[in-house]
Amino acid sequence: MNTHPSPAPAAGQATVAPALELIDVTAAYGRIEVVHGINLVVPPQSIVAILGPNGAGKTTTLKVIDGRHPPTGGCVHV
Repeated sequence: MNTHPSPAPAAGQATVAPALELIDVTAAYGRIEVVHGINLVVPPQSIVAILGPNGAGKTTTLKVIDGRHPPTGGCVHV
């Protein structure tokens, strides 16, 4: 699940901080890494769906975002 940030604003435009930003986030259960380097930028007032097969790390990613599971690397900005 990798997304690319929006292009830089044109000169004179204000920059709006994302509502959510994950930068190279990793997470593990014990020694088993289950989330591998996720990058995600969610603009304000956006609706986002996280899709993937069983075991892809969707629930763990959400737990990292809301603070119920500690990331083992990267940055989460809410």
